[in-house]
Amino acid sequence: DEFLCPITCEIMQDPVLTSDGHTYERLAIEEWFARGKKTSPLTNELLPNLNLIPVFALKGVIQKFKEKNG
Repeated sequence: DEFLCPITCEIMQDPVLTSDGHTYERLAIEEWFARGKKTSPLTNELLPNLNLIPVFALKGVIQKFKEKNG
């Protein structure tokens, strides 16, 4: 479950961290913001900023998981 994006409910390819500490698939959260939303999809609270930080460690773990599990 920790590999699933809360927006798409699919395994993330490019996980990013938002300013409230939650992780999402980059394209999903970028589309969320593009629709004019400035809140967290999980908490509905206003985000302090719309910066996205790549989560390289999680991306690596997901890639290894996918290699082992097809």
